[in-house]
Amino acid sequence: MTKEGVGYLRISDDREGLERGIERQRADITARAKRERVRIIRWYEDNDRGASRYSRKPRKDYLQMLADVKAGVAGAFIYSYSNSRLTRRNRELEDLLDLHEQTGVQVRTIVSGDDNLSTADGRMVARLKVTMDAAEAERISERVRRQTRERADAGRPHGGRRPYGYPDGRRLDPVEHGVITEVAGRVLNGETLMAVARDLNRRGVATVTGNPWSANVVRQMLTSPRIAGFTGRGGEPVARGAWEPAIGELMWRELRAMLLDPARATPRAGRRSLLVGLALCGECGRPMTSFITHRRHYYVCRGCRLWRAQLAVDRYVEGVMVVFLEHALETEPEDEPRVNAQERKVEQLRRRIAATTAQFTNDDAMTPGQLRELMRSLNAKLAAEEAKLLPPRRRRLQAGLAGPDAAERWELLSLDQKRANIDDLLEIRLLRARSGQRRFDEGTVELRRKG
Repeated sequence: MTKEGVGYLRISDDREGLERGIERQRADITARAKRERVRIIRWYEDNDRGASRYSRKPRKDYLQMLADVKAGVAGAFIYSYSNSRLTRRNRELEDLLDLHEQTGVQVRTIVSGDDNLSTADGRMVARLKVTMDAAEAERISERVRRQTRERADAGRPHGGRRPYGYPDGRRLDPVEHGVITEVAGRVLNGETLMAVARDLNRRGVATVTGNPWSANVVRQMLTSPRIAGFTGRGGEPVARGAWEPAIGELMWRELRAMLLDPARATPRAGRRSLLVGLALCGECGRPMTSFITHRRHYYVCRGCRLWRAQLAVDRYVEGVMVVFLEHALETEPEDEPRVNAQERKVEQLRRRIAATTAQFTNDDAMTPGQLRELMRSLNAKLAAEEAKLLPPRRRRLQAGLAGPDAAERWELLSLDQKRANIDDLLEIRLLRARSGQRRFDEGTVELRRKG
């Protein structure tokens, strides 16, 4: 009598090619099932998915297989190439043992042997195998992390998928480099990440993976130490890399300070009001929201019901901005000698940190505790010196708009850019208008210069 079962296929190492590895597993499982007169009624595949606790990609087919077995539609056998193909997690094995107890399903493997899950000794052996597989996954993870640290300290690329802008990992592609500098400039000038991503998708600009651009993808690209010419660890620069930087260090630090600021507000998709979230209620201090009635737009405080006509407030605030910019002096250029001296000081500290780490492996007199204390002190000094390199964004933004033709320049800005400039310069509070007042009263818009 022919019995029924299912086959589970998984491979996460693509050195020999995912398709070839999967087909080899399928052939071995099919041959054994045929010898045992078991018909494979369904295959479950999780390609390029790890089974250890370090894997972040979900194994959808594995979970579906367990659900089908529990529902009684997957037969009485689960075939896999090895125990490690099924799982390297103790928690998942316990779920598999519970499934066997509930349904009687048997697990068969090609190279790991078959454990009798209905006996205490069989379950013990299964648990030992998973524990050893988990330990091997941890050893591999430790080796990979150490190699990654060594490559970063030596200024070598970390490997893996190539970063945007670098087809061979080292030299810049002219087209992709142009996209990086364009995106960096637009974001620094006030455009939102989402607006930039939508524009890149509309123009057909491809990412490295071919997937659409998103706000998160743009943020990751602009905050990565890679595009400033550094190797990184945990998102922080470690050493000068052996490749061309796509943007200057000062611009990159300015982008990081802006995009990684915890106080940075992410505008909701579709926001089209100039001062929503920027203007505050003059009575309770809450951010003003927008409200439309009879085709008229208003700023409203949801707490105390204060409301103001949006068009009149926007015109007044924009007028104040233009007047200020028309009379503002353009920012003096950055003190280049000071910047160069500061960059040299930062570079010296980075080299000292790298040398200290290298010296520890050859210095029996220094204990790990002493190394941690020294590195903590050096890293604190490095962070303090790097902070001095950050240029004031507000001055740079205003410098690009200031002058007699500020009104024309202001009108060319996008809504996001206008909001960014207003947010950098003004604190706005809206006050309640007098009862019965029909004309706009400038005194009900309280403006204060920031800084």
